[in-house]
Amino acid sequence: MFFHDKMNRKNGESSTIDEILNTDAFNSLRIDFKSLDLKIEGGNKFEIRYQGPEVNKPELRNENGIVILKETNNSIERMKNWGHKHIKIEVNITESALVYITIPKTVELENLQAVLASGDCNISDVAIKEISITAFSGDLKAQNIRTNSFDAEVTSGDITFAKMRVDQSNLSLTSGDFKIENSRIEDQLFVSTTSGDNYVKNTKADRYNLNTMNGDNLLFGELLDNVVTNGKEGSLISLKTISGDNVVEK
Repeated sequence: MFFHDKMNRKNGESSTIDEILNTDAFNSLRIDFKSLDLKIEGGNKFEIRYQGPEVNKPELRNENGIVILKETNNSIERMKNWGHKHIKIEVNITESALVYITIPKTVELENLQAVLASGDCNISDVAIKEISITAFSGDLKAQNIRTNSFDAEVTSGDITFAKMRVDQSNLSLTSGDFKIENSRIEDQLFVSTTSGDNYVKNTKADRYNLNTMNGDNLLFGELLDNVVTNGKEGSLISLKTISGDNVVEK
């Protein structure tokens, strides 16, 4: 048996870099990635850093305080071949790459708009007035964020919230689970899942709507049919799934 490892260089050189792309202040982010992972974190400065194959480095523009990041090249793939006599196996492995954005904790951004074709998104310890994320294949994690509006649509992947303070949020998942813990919903949280579970823990609301076509609704340990709690004003958590469970725990 023989083993062969080669790099697909159709889109450029394969060298890996760790480069600071920006240190100027900004108030909004527009992101369009094909394969890059995205990490946004609170810190003590403005900084945008790229780590990964040089050919996948995104383009960056700062237009009047709006930073636009766009990945223009296709991802580099490393091809691994295994062979023995007349049998040959090929596996393409996409090299990982990350854009790491630091925002001062004392700053509140106006908005974040991100479209991610294939990559994970992790946001923590920041204040952003409006957040809108579309992810086709990848997980979305958000922790310790203060925002007025958080909208997200994930086709294949999970959404996980922790220590969030959100006024309004609309979340849509096609195939994946939603989880929120230790958070505060000021107004409304709407979650719609086609195939997946919705889980809420230590996140209080005045009203709950739980609806599933093929699964269970558990509200504070009580197994119920579809739940609609009316007669109260105040915050609302609405969980809907076609195939999956809705669980709310103290």
